[in-house]
Amino acid sequence: MKEEKYTCIIIDDEFGSRQLLEYKIDKFIPQLTILGKYSDIQSALSFLSKNKHPDIIFLDLELPEVNGFALLEYSLELTSKIIIVSAYEKYALQTIKFHVSDFLLKPVNEDELTESVKFVTGQIQKSPLLNGLSLSPRETKVLELVCKGMLNKEIAELLMISQSTVKNHLQNIYQKMNVQNRSEAILVYLKHTA
Repeated sequence: MKEEKYTCIIIDDEFGSRQLLEYKIDKFIPQLTILGKYSDIQSALSFLSKNKHPDIIFLDLELPEVNGFALLEYSLELTSKIIIVSAYEKYALQTIKFHVSDFLLKPVNEDELTESVKFVTGQIQKSPLLNGLSLSPRETKVLELVCKGMLNKEIAELLMISQSTVKNHLQNIYQKMNVQNRSEAILVYLKHTA
């Protein structure tokens, strides 16, 4: 069976930390391709706004000017899974509310890194259907939440958008999936991601 390939970016202001993480990913996790390394949030957001989101973002929290929590605030817009890489354990509890996928302490141990990536990639659904639909990151997020059984009102509150915006996203999703309603969309999604 062909091994699934995944993509990532690294956001860390320390050159040595970026290089070490890159080295360990290249050496121990060959199925993970690094699309970019960034020393600040602004550069990373610029990349994310112009490109398909990577599967994983490795994020340091102690960054110059704008800290990593700014990206976590933006994370509801992302389809990427986020792994925090920090020298400060004190941030672990603060990141829980942002639904980060994992928290690794620096210096990152290669066994922990490998296990973390294995765990996180297990959560990523590489569906040929979704890849071919050209859903926007927000539409993908709405579809995932619908499939978890959330109502429009709950989705709107979680994503901090209006219910009418949720309905618009759903109409776009139905059109792209060639289905008529929520139930059909869930059935098609589950069939292709099972």
